[in-house]
Amino acid sequence: MIKKAINGIKKIYNNDKPLIIEWIMVGIISFIILCFFIHGDTENLIKWTLNMFDVTVKGKPLDFYRYSIENPNMAPNNYVSGTLYSLIIWAIWNIPIGIIKTIFGVEVLHNPLVYIWGKLFLVLCLCITMFFVNKIVKKITGDVNSAKWAMFLLASSLFIYIGVYYGGQNDIVICAFATAAVYCLMDGRNKWFYFLAGMAISVKYFFFIPYVAIILLLEKRVLRIIYKIVLGIIPTGIYWLVTRACPMVSESASQGSPISVLLKEMVGGAFPVVYNNSISLFIGMLLIIYILAYLTSPQNDDEKYRYLIYYIVATCLAMLLFSTFQYYRVVMVCPFIAILMVIDKEKYRINVIMETIISISLFLILIIQSGLYLFVSSVVNKNVFKFVFGTSGVEENFSLGMDISCWISNDMLTILLQIFATVVVILSIFILVLNNPRAKLGFLNIPSIKTERWIYWLRTLVVVIPVFYVLGRMIV
Repeated sequence: MIKKAINGIKKIYNNDKPLIIEWIMVGIISFIILCFFIHGDTENLIKWTLNMFDVTVKGKPLDFYRYSIENPNMAPNNYVSGTLYSLIIWAIWNIPIGIIKTIFGVEVLHNPLVYIWGKLFLVLCLCITMFFVNKIVKKITGDVNSAKWAMFLLASSLFIYIGVYYGGQNDIVICAFATAAVYCLMDGRNKWFYFLAGMAISVKYFFFIPYVAIILLLEKRVLRIIYKIVLGIIPTGIYWLVTRACPMVSESASQGSPISVLLKEMVGGAFPVVYNNSISLFIGMLLIIYILAYLTSPQNDDEKYRYLIYYIVATCLAMLLFSTFQYYRVVMVCPFIAILMVIDKEKYRINVIMETIISISLFLILIIQSGLYLFVSSVVNKNVFKFVFGTSGVEENFSLGMDISCWISNDMLTILLQIFATVVVILSIFILVLNNPRAKLGFLNIPSIKTERWIYWLRTLVVVIPVFYVLGRMIV
């Protein structure tokens, strides 16, 4: 009887697809982070959508920027930057909140359910992204189980937990548009590709970086390259032409996220060369990737699809590794690196291992260096906390990162950060070398071992440590 039970457990453990219990585990962790934390960025975005609802009801939608600067809904930041396409969609999602607040006059700004509902829009975008990740993997491999693993790897990513459920940034909206665009391109619907890619770029301009690589991979005539690149920025251009007459739009653009600041972040790490000038590592890496993309001529559709994913991942990693790091920008690469990991079964296990080590190393860097804002007690949703535990918790501001900086000396932390950063960069480069569709790596003997299930559990459970550390200390 015991032997039969053990064999049954082994059979379940060795299943070749994600288990229901594993999906439940991901769902529980996601739900806890979604409900218990409300980051300032999320509060900004949700209150800006309420601003949009207010001015629309008043029949003055063009007054949005001025209304937001006046800040009647008390957003932490009253300067809105970038295009509002994703905010418009989010505002439609938040119409029920707007109706309750504006038409029925109910106070909603301090209601925790408002922010939970608002963040569910990002969960919807994640589900849309997973849907297209599933279709892309099936298009490339034809394998249903590989598609399921890609969705699971995406949903259980450390940076999906941080970027979507904790930070509540709208980078996942980029992913929804971008994965839909890539699938349409693979499916031969080119007009939809340009439209959806343009929308992804308009949400935040970062998708323009992989978009250029896609065009260089598929088109070799210079004038056609320029034309197709311009197609990708048409939605952004139309937006700024339409809104240029909006009151206070220029003030919002300059105060919110000035282009000069973004460019400075993108240029990132630089080192000196002749005559006291310096060169940007990010721009240098990007040029190398763009040249390689232009010189790559896929021989068939299968190779073209694989190179599409490869160059998207390569450009995103170049941005993350060699420009100023922002944790929420990692979200943009998550769906595509999940696809890259599963489309070659021979390399699947080593890909998962390397991605897990990279994610944990990056996570540890964030915990140490960003202790002031990553899983901090000050951003716990106190209303939800009190509802669940019957107390608002301690008022002290703390996090695991803050406490680590007290436990370990600065010299040791510096050494640890250097080690983690080296691991991230070297393994990221190795992932790109290993997964090049034409890589000749016959000298490597990749072990043909089934991926150990505990690796999946490790990569998803690491986030639990700082979450429960903060919540546990608040109770005590």
